[in-house]
Amino acid sequence: MEMRSGVERLMVLKEEITKRLGEISVKTGKGWDLSVSSSGPLPPQSISLSIGMSVEYYWNEEWEWQKAKVVGKTGPVAGEYLFDLEFESDGEVHRCAFGFKDRARWRPV
Repeated sequence: MEMRSGVERLMVLKEEITKRLGEISVKTGKGWDLSVSSSGPLPPQSISLSIGMSVEYYWNEEWEWQKAKVVGKTGPVAGEYLFDLEFESDGEVHRCAFGFKDRARWRPV
């Protein structure tokens, strides 16, 4: 495909990068500035998780892996999904990030 417009080429590039990384912003002003998130691609497991599913989440060294139920999902925002998890141990609900950098902190059950 041949395009003469730099703006049109930038929009096509923006769409392709968004597919791969989940977030991109294009700032206008004097010229164009392309800013890309460096978080990496979204883990496929986080995309497929839905409300009602069970996961284990690594809380810390003391609590280690805790079972939880997904009760809410937002995203992708800033290269990650935000999940509201209801933990079986105490019934509390916490909003947890499931992005590229958090992929080792949770696993589906």
